[in-house]
Amino acid sequence: MKNIKSMAILFAMALTVSAASAADIWCSVETGSKKGGDSMSNPIKNLQKAIDNAADGDTIHIAEGVYTGNLDCGFYKLENKAVNLLGGYAKDFSSRDIINHKTILRSSKQNSGVVGSEAVLNVVAGDKERTMVIDGLCFDRGDTNGYHKLEGKPEGCQTGMLVIPPTTGTSIDGQDKVYTITTPLLRGEFKGELTIQNCAFINGGNYAVQYGVRGGKVTIKNNIFVNNRMAACEVSGKLADPLASTCEFCNNTVLFTWSRTKDLGDMGYGYRYMNGCNHIVHDNIFGFSTWVALNRGFKEHDKKAEEARQTTSDNNVFMMNKKGDLDLPGAGTFLYVKCSQFDDVDELTSSDGNKEITDFSAFKGVINQAYLNGYLNLQYTETTDFDPNSQANQLRSALGMNQVGKIDSKVSMFANYYPFDEAFKLFGAMQGVGAQKP
Repeated sequence: MKNIKSMAILFAMALTVSAASAADIWCSVETGSKKGGDSMSNPIKNLQKAIDNAADGDTIHIAEGVYTGNLDCGFYKLENKAVNLLGGYAKDFSSRDIINHKTILRSSKQNSGVVGSEAVLNVVAGDKERTMVIDGLCFDRGDTNGYHKLEGKPEGCQTGMLVIPPTTGTSIDGQDKVYTITTPLLRGEFKGELTIQNCAFINGGNYAVQYGVRGGKVTIKNNIFVNNRMAACEVSGKLADPLASTCEFCNNTVLFTWSRTKDLGDMGYGYRYMNGCNHIVHDNIFGFSTWVALNRGFKEHDKKAEEARQTTSDNNVFMMNKKGDLDLPGAGTFLYVKCSQFDDVDELTSSDGNKEITDFSAFKGVINQAYLNGYLNLQYTETTDFDPNSQANQLRSALGMNQVGKIDSKVSMFANYYPFDEAFKLFGAMQGVGAQKP
């Protein structure tokens, strides 16, 4: 492998940052110290301190390990500057491999209550046009989510269903009264050129990536998204001009995106074409969404702007998304469309080469079998207990009050914990489409 310092120089050149104005900072939660950071042999321990100390355009090289925020607060903030974040280094920075040297950003159970509205990583770079790369980070909340001990637990799965606050659940290591953190894994706003690549977004309780573009382009490529609730990726434009901002979402693998609630009643999207932005979506794998892979349910208020902006879907692979592969606004509801019909969708400005997968052999031994079996047998049931002639309901009726009953609901599976390490098998599952091995 190339010398690490050479890599850093090439990286800086690619970002058009001069060596005189940009510095390299080295960070290791396991081998770093309070005052380090200036070299590979003397890294800083605290990633938040490294971010705070970095100047606009600097690059932080982050070694393998689990990072849980300053004082284990469970989140990181990067504000009013752009700092490149590169993970996946060995402890001594001698090599870089994001799969074998995982840099994991994760919340902590003991301080889950202090997270509030914060994502695991919050990047708000301000109104100045900047360039930034987030590369090789692993985002995960599986350890800090609350799961039901018994309900919604298919055979072979490690946990029961995800439990949404205010109800508490049990963590994967048996701790009781755990509140699931319902904030995104990565969130922010950016102006300029932002690239998010070679990352993993796993077990998110509320969105994996939720971003706003204030002019410029966000490129999200070669990432895996596994077991996230509501949506894997939602990117919106934040300017009045919907043509000023673009998101390119390409070569990502997006599997098991779950609905907002356990009744599977709404949401559960792979990617959302939000307003105010062009969306270039190509060469991805979208599978096992409880709603649809692609959400095109929003239109610009200005008709000319709607006609001018690009929303594409090219060379994407789809498999077993519950409602369909795309939804569109309908008469009071949504219209669900399979990828074989994309050529007739006026809202898609380009729709070449999309296909529904028929040969699943590429995923044998790659997708967790117990989890897949649970999804394939997914069921939601309701039973009601309502007696209009009961004494209580007769009294309520006589007094002009609503009669009441009880509804018991049950789901066979809902956003259960997906084994963290197994998710990385998805890199390179299908050659040329989806996330490839970095």
